[in-house]
Amino acid sequence: MKSIRRFFGYYRPHKKLFVIDLICSFCISVCNMFYPMIARNIMNDYVPNENLRLLITWAIVLAGIYALKCVLTFVVGFWGHVLGVRLQGDMRRDLFGHIQTLPFSFFDENKTGGVMSRIVNDLFEVSELAHHAPEDLFNSCISIVGALIMLALINPLLSLIVLAYVPFMIFFAAKARRRMNEAFDESRKKVAALNAEIESSVSGIRVTKAYNADETEVEKFDNVNEQFKAARAKSYRAMGGFQAGMSGFNDFLYLLALVSGGLLFYFGKITAPDFTAYILYITMLLTPIRTLVSLFEQIQDGLTGFKRFCELMDTPSEYEPENPVATDLDGDVAFENVRFGYKKEVDAEVLRGVSFTVKKGRTVALVGASGGGKTTICHLLPRFYLRDSGTISVGGVDINEVSSKTLRNKIAVVQQDVFLFAG
Repeated sequence: MKSIRRFFGYYRPHKKLFVIDLICSFCISVCNMFYPMIARNIMNDYVPNENLRLLITWAIVLAGIYALKCVLTFVVGFWGHVLGVRLQGDMRRDLFGHIQTLPFSFFDENKTGGVMSRIVNDLFEVSELAHHAPEDLFNSCISIVGALIMLALINPLLSLIVLAYVPFMIFFAAKARRRMNEAFDESRKKVAALNAEIESSVSGIRVTKAYNADETEVEKFDNVNEQFKAARAKSYRAMGGFQAGMSGFNDFLYLLALVSGGLLFYFGKITAPDFTAYILYITMLLTPIRTLVSLFEQIQDGLTGFKRFCELMDTPSEYEPENPVATDLDGDVAFENVRFGYKKEVDAEVLRGVSFTVKKGRTVALVGASGGGKTTICHLLPRFYLRDSGTISVGGVDINEVSSKTLRNKIAVVQQDVFLFAG
């Protein structure tokens, strides 16, 4: 429920457009209700009584309703997608802004391709969900409720027979949805892994060619690609079973209505025009159910994408002191009994009780074997990583007591590798 409230929170800045979309969807559903009832009246009254005037009048009314429906469908199709794109843009802005605040350790543990997949692929699915899910769910519910009311008005007994069948459909849908959710969640993870492998391979293409490692990279990609294909096939298998089951339930509902209605007609409990209108409303009942069935894949994709979006948004930002000290950070740099490891196991520590002081104005070079901790010391000073224990201070002020902006503004960095930003 928390994630659903969070999802709908993104509608708040666009609530006017959202309300317009739902109102238009409601009007479309109401427009669809007219045809079976008008057809019933034509067969029951206008044609037998040769009332040509009413026949033409209602034909004109129906034409007007269809014209209005065309306009409403355009509004829903255009502005509904605009709403989805705006929500996608808001989510992507929030996600990108949050990524800028994440610590180095996050990027050590997560591949660039996986992060890219969450920003691009997942949010695209969320955008489609944001547009279609509320609109289609609302539209389908209105159509189902309206069709059931009209069915009850035409013949209550036949409606009770049909309604007794519906709980079986709901039970099947609930069971199948759980399997689909698990399958689509796994599929999303494999998409992220595939993107990460592609990004890694393309970024390191020069190294690959220099060491003649083309075949190794292809083997690695094939392995990840096969895992993705297997996960996707599993999700489609779950979806196919759901669609096949719901299609079967729909067809048997038609059969139930035809047999039950046919028996009632045989015993004179329902007229031919009423039975015809009843079958038309059964079609109107099944159409939104089919819409919901096809919507389930989109809902699963979208909810899985939003779940991954929330996981990333809930990742803690890098450390900032609650009450940062205002200081110029001018003075000696001191490390006192500093311990640190990239992995939090004791035997994985890179620095073990390191202590030294660099006097103000002095130039110091760190020299040592590869893996000795030189780069780590340079990463700890601007607080790219938090030390595990000990104290790091500048001018007697603990660097954990000042804001990262203040600290890093006092540090100049010359990178070993040149990186050119686009634009």
